[in-house]
Amino acid sequence: MRTFMKSSLFWLVLTIIIISGAFMIASKPKYIRLLINNWNIEKLPRHFRTSKNAFITDSNNPVSTQGLSELNISGSGQFSLKGLNALKKVLVSENVLFVDLRQESHGFLNGIAISWYAGKNWANKGRHADEIKRDEKKRLENLLKHPFTIAYYNKHIPLPLVPKRAFTEQRLIETNTKWQYMRLPISDHKTPLDVEVDHFINVVKQIPQNTWIHFHCGNGDCRTTTMMAMFDMLKNSSHVSFEDIILRQWFIGGINLFHEPELEWKKEFAKERIQFLKNFYQYCNEITDFSIPWSTWVNFVYLQSLS
Repeated sequence: MRTFMKSSLFWLVLTIIIISGAFMIASKPKYIRLLINNWNIEKLPRHFRTSKNAFITDSNNPVSTQGLSELNISGSGQFSLKGLNALKKVLVSENVLFVDLRQESHGFLNGIAISWYAGKNWANKGRHADEIKRDEKKRLENLLKHPFTIAYYNKHIPLPLVPKRAFTEQRLIETNTKWQYMRLPISDHKTPLDVEVDHFINVVKQIPQNTWIHFHCGNGDCRTTTMMAMFDMLKNSSHVSFEDIILRQWFIGGINLFHEPELEWKKEFAKERIQFLKNFYQYCNEITDFSIPWSTWVNFVYLQSLS
């Protein structure tokens, strides 16, 4: 009888917490909440594609495929612990650079991919990579201090989870693969900061030529498509047009970066992104050996040419 009463009390308290949590989320759009990004099942993450994919979007206009297959890159949304096993079966190159584009704090709870969300997914906007890593580590450690936690599926459906194991993505990659992990934090819906672009170019210049690069963000949409297009420009801008590079990254499974979003607040970001990519394409054509850092070129050479 006592066991039954304790169990009933537990579920009553849990129900109250869930309802209260749901109310808080609805009433405070900037409230940081724990989200479920991907269940722990062995399948490829959403929007997975590679530069070797056949075009999956019909087009009335021919688009160049020159140099596309040779890029040896792929992209996706967030994966789970078991989802990593699915990735390992397709990313079989001897050298793999795994580029995590998520600025938002994220990790794995019982193998489930989770992240902490605030308005526009900007909970960590303005933070440096080291700050983000410290925040992630602290949040994941705190989860293990409690008998249960509430995570939200599809941002609004509260579900109870019993924390047993929690770890960062870097730890997962480094302990389960021989891949090189790289964190390149980019604000959701935005373009990468100049310092991150410089860092990425420097890494690309140093990695072995046969390296396969996998990019991922939360959904595998804006940030991943942007970075895959940028890498395409680094390799192919001298002989493939800007328009074709943008379109073919859409046609292999990314998003159409030329498309104007329906939401008003996203429209300005989309315009900024295309202008950024146009500037980057010009940079790749002018500084073919990348001896001048992007940040120097865009802030001095390019801006002076406009004055």
